[in-house]
Amino acid sequence: MEHIDFVMVDRRATGERLQRLRKYNIHLHRYVCHELHLHRSKKVCDGVDCDLCEAEDFEEEDISQPELGKIMGVSGSQIANWETGRTLPDIEFLVFYCRLCRIAKLEDLLVFER
Repeated sequence: MEHIDFVMVDRRATGERLQRLRKYNIHLHRYVCHELHLHRSKKVCDGVDCDLCEAEDFEEEDISQPELGKIMGVSGSQIANWETGRTLPDIEFLVFYCRLCRIAKLEDLLVFER
């Protein structure tokens, strides 16, 4: 029988990845902006042509932890706990992150200990 190694998720590194996604992922920015009707784009936002917004449109202001929490149905402090590695999101939230950020596989979101 083949030997399979058990691997652990590196919570700190995964949290840092989640934080970078909140700050820099254009798909996540577009979704949050659209869902919360934010007007951060230098252009006038009509909430329809979200695909026209570019990363530069969001450079001045990040999505806040409370804003992302509102979209995910959790508190901003829960998002902070995930991003600092104190806790990991449940699998449902990890899948939601993947869908929001257009990450193909869950394994591409998580960071594993070596």
